[in-house]
Amino acid sequence: MFSFRYLFFAAVFMAAALFINASPAVARDTEAATGVFTVTGVAVDETAEDAAAARAAALRNARKTAFEMLSERLVPDQERRKAVLADADEQTVSTLIESFEINEEAVSDVRYIATLTFYFRPDITKKFFQSRVYGELVTSMPDTVLILPVIRYSDITTGSVFWGERNPWLTAWQTHDHSRSFVPLRIPAGDSTDIRLAAESDMIRHDRNAVDRLMQRYQATDAVMAIFEVEDPSFRYGLLHLYALDGDEMAHVRTVNLDNGENVKGALFTDGIAKTVFYLEDRWQQTAKKAAAKPVPPQTGLAAFFHSGTPAEPVQETSGKAPIVADIAFTNMGEWLAIQKRVEETFSVEDLEVLSLGRNSARTKISFRGSEDQLRRAFDQQGLELAVPVSSAYGRAEERVYGLHVTPQFYAPPVQPEAVPQQMPMENTPPHQLVPQQ
Repeated sequence: MFSFRYLFFAAVFMAAALFINASPAVARDTEAATGVFTVTGVAVDETAEDAAAARAAALRNARKTAFEMLSERLVPDQERRKAVLADADEQTVSTLIESFEINEEAVSDVRYIATLTFYFRPDITKKFFQSRVYGELVTSMPDTVLILPVIRYSDITTGSVFWGERNPWLTAWQTHDHSRSFVPLRIPAGDSTDIRLAAESDMIRHDRNAVDRLMQRYQATDAVMAIFEVEDPSFRYGLLHLYALDGDEMAHVRTVNLDNGENVKGALFTDGIAKTVFYLEDRWQQTAKKAAAKPVPPQTGLAAFFHSGTPAEPVQETSGKAPIVADIAFTNMGEWLAIQKRVEETFSVEDLEVLSLGRNSARTKISFRGSEDQLRRAFDQQGLELAVPVSSAYGRAEERVYGLHVTPQFYAPPVQPEAVPQQMPMENTPPHQLVPQQ
């Protein structure tokens, strides 16, 4: 027999279930909007008659710089951005800023140096931009992009170069300040691990598997290859070819001219980096706008039940103990056998199945106990790094494949514990063995 109390608690339970089912999407939307309107890496350096005046001038300029960085992020087109900057006086910008924090600072008697983070008010800032820019602003977060800089020389002997000192284009990306780019960028370090994961010959021929391995190491969900073609030995001009992920290959998407009119050392590389970033930000906006225009997928679970009046299909939950597929790169068979032994000795690993074995890589299936984070920490103790699987709208629609790489700790000799002299407990020591203290 139903009672009022039963119906009351049933209603409360269902309302709570609806809240739980909807809250992740709301949280993601809120996090994305907050991230879009957060500007980090605002650097200032001001000198005045005293420290207080220098700090005041620095904060004033920092607010202006932060707004300019936000404008570049939301409105990549320079002409459209001019309308926004023209109406953004100091008082207006101050009203759009919710708060700021000082990440680093150094103060002298007359000088103030700092790096700051500014948090803009999402709602009123979005309205401010929308009233001055045609079209809807995009406030979703972009993918993390791995940049693959290749330099192509005109002489046949040198040809294309990816790793090493002969690629100043890679060095330019590594040393460039990317704090003003809204699209999160990852640049390869070019160390021995990178070279083991992706040989130079593989990168030059755009091998997708090598690209995937680097993406897994740097936890990127997208990759763009930027080929700098040297047309002039003095680097006064050149060409930039951009390739983006397209299914199983890297497809050509754009070629732009680079010109060093001022003949300043490194200016041609700076121009190439700026045009690559512009392409990424513009592509992100176009992709996000198309995604925003798609219809909302039907709800599942209890939310769909109450919305449609008919029972919804059960929500499938994935188990954290399901085996994972991981690619393991190695240089020779001796290293492969050592890695295989280390994986099998890992505490969380229950079983290691070799699906395929090549000359420099193996695809494996790993069954494990506990969560994925626990498995990753267990691998860390063994000198192994479990990289995140590649999953991107620009990537291939296939099974999630992880990457398992060796770290310098893998080759470090084991730490031997210091020998501790064993002593009998005082209460169990016979009286004739007790030595009086001097």
